Amino acid sequence: MLTDGQVITLTSQMQSTYGSFGQWSYTHLYYPTSAEDWQKLKSKPVQKIRIYSLNQFKDYEIKERNADKIINAIKCLEIEADSH
Repeated sequence: MLTDGQVITLTSQMQSTYGSFGQWSYTHLYYPTSAEDWQKLKSKPVQKIRIYSLNQFKDYEIKERNADKIINAIKCLEIEADSH
């Protein structure tokens, strides 16, 4: 949830890439996001996140002093994506 009360839902989608390395295996996940939601995440502080696991969830409050770190990290992801 953003500090203005808006909720953005990111739902993982599984990519068709699977593999293994020794005793480890991996699956690539991605989170489709609309351009509108992406813009909000780049400019509005996140107040809390909710992580679902199986049939339960837990909310995590974001400390106010860390809100800019999330925005900056999202901006970095876009820069990285644009550079390829």
